[in-house]
Amino acid sequence: EEEEEEEGVEYQRLLPQRLAELSLFIASLAGRKDSDDKMRMLSVLRKLLSDAQTEPFWTPVDLKMYPEYTSLVPMPMDLGTILQRTKEDAYSDEFNFIRDVLLVCSNCQKFNAEESALHQYSLRLKEEVEDLFSRWIESDDRPADPDIPYE
Repeated sequence: EEEEEEEGVEYQRLLPQRLAELSLFIASLAGRKDSDDKMRMLSVLRKLLSDAQTEPFWTPVDLKMYPEYTSLVPMPMDLGTILQRTKEDAYSDEFNFIRDVLLVCSNCQKFNAEESALHQYSLRLKEEVEDLFSRWIESDDRPADPDIPYE
């Protein structure tokens, strides 16, 4: 429990730096015609990163702590990996990006008991991501302010 508390403090300490780095990266894409989807992907990730409840989803599951994880979850995924893939242009389209974000939610639901807070949060996160994605595909417009997507 003390270790979890220390990790939470570390996350809160690093959050402003991570958000600033992501904001600068998004800003560097402004004006590039080929960057609309990437800006949207990064904006979605920044929105998720801004929510402290997503902290458990930002790094791969610790397999030393949960060795049974990969037997229950054949395709592990986390938001940090998605961020790295997005920065490296590894997603050919927005559908693969959203598929991976939703995979984070479904993996959480497979591994955690239905009544757990993490499982319940992943259900809400899934709804939020699906809503963001719906608004994204309904709009052909470039977000006026990629810092505040679709709001």
